[in-house]
Amino acid sequence: MSINSEEVTKRYLNLKDEIENISIKTGRKGNIKIVAITKYLSDTDFATLKQTPIREIGESRIQTAAKRFNLCKDFKWHMVGHIQTNKIKDLLNIFSVVHSVDRTELVSKIQSRLNDTGRHLESFIQVNIFNEPQKSGVSADKVDETICYSREHCKNIKLVGLMCMAPYDADDEKIREGFKQLRKLSEQHKLQELSMGMSNDYKIAIEEGATIVRIGRYLWNH
Repeated sequence: MSINSEEVTKRYLNLKDEIENISIKTGRKGNIKIVAITKYLSDTDFATLKQTPIREIGESRIQTAAKRFNLCKDFKWHMVGHIQTNKIKDLLNIFSVVHSVDRTELVSKIQSRLNDTGRHLESFIQVNIFNEPQKSGVSADKVDETICYSREHCKNIKLVGLMCMAPYDADDEKIREGFKQLRKLSEQHKLQELSMGMSNDYKIAIEEGATIVRIGRYLWNH
């Protein structure tokens, strides 16, 4: 299915309005960012994004991002997928924000590469708050250790927040409880950003404190 730039623009603007309305109802302040998840788009459809208001995109595969980067070089690129340490060089050539930091080894290797380049990077620690064995992420009881390591040893990595992914088939009550737990962890460590909520659960995420939602299917109607 091909996307239509006018239709995507309409959905994007409608989503922004809906998010603003939810924020007002829940007494939230500040802008909530939409990161458009593009992994389901063909390369042709991806190129049409320049004809929309979307300027922040999330990719989960570094190889795919490398092929597409020159098409939308001026966008802000967010890495949202699992990161292999042998791909860090490519990662840093493309992305300015990483949502999926899930182990201290990865933090250390990213910092080592940043030392060589002099660059800086914004990062989120991915937390497996729902304790899913098939999902990446630091367990809730290891978050303190990973945050402390990042803050003490990584001068080129700016730790801005926490990220999680809810089970796709979970009920609303379970999703809400997980998002609440992530927000509490964030508050304990005085982190400003919460990356949580996708097309099927972004409303709950915003109500529970998300500052970034990662939206794909809603925008592309896939």
